[in-house]
Amino acid sequence: MQDEGMDLQKILSYYRGRVEAHEKDRSAYQQKMEKLRVKQENAHKLVWELKKRTEERAELDQALDQCQGSLGNERGTIEEMKDGGDRFRIKQQSNKQ
Repeated sequence: MQDEGMDLQKILSYYRGRVEAHEKDRSAYQQKMEKLRVKQENAHKLVWELKKRTEERAELDQALDQCQGSLGNERGTIEEMKDGGDRFRIKQQSNKQ
């Protein structure tokens, strides 16, 4: 009977050790998962920032295109005015003669 008690104590001790080892492993894995969760949150924030910046860039590109179109129109107007001025000067010179 006493040998059986010793065997049971050894078995109980073995399984307690296994449970403790399992708890340590589980704790370590939980800590790793928490670290990954933080990285995942950061990744989500970065994706959101990238989306916002992409939208802002698209808006800025559109505004730049509009400005360049307006600038082209203004340059055309200036060229027309220069040509009109040149024609006016030529006409003035021909009128003087």
